Amino acid sequence: MKRLIVILICTALLLTGCCPRRRPTLKDVLLGAYEGGVSFIGKFGLTPSPLLIGERDRDDDYTGTYRADISDKSGKDVIFGGISTKKRTIVVTADISALSGSAKIKLSNGGNTREIYNGETE
Repeated sequence: MKRLIVILICTALLLTGCCPRRRPTLKDVLLGAYEGGVSFIGKFGLTPSPLLIGERDRDDDYTGTYRADISDKSGKDVIFGGISTKKRTIVVTADISALSGSAKIKLSNGGNTREIYNGETE
């Protein structure tokens, strides 16, 4: 009788998809450590918040908002990004209003830099 109950419980668990979590392999642990290391190094490429021309609100290293009301300032801010072993899809939305001057938005991926916005006003 006990054997039948154990078999029924095991069958129910298998049919419902309940199973013990898979233990991480050495490969999983090494890849996780490597991702953590390169992600940490990538943070040094961003402009530190106190040095930004504008203000950055980050959800994480890759998403957030940036606002700047700039008068008599110029420079370059690296706002979002990092280094990762994971594939990422980048989406950029911008609302740029300028009375005078210019603004550029560039995307860099490895050694490739692509200008996606270049606007000047007079």
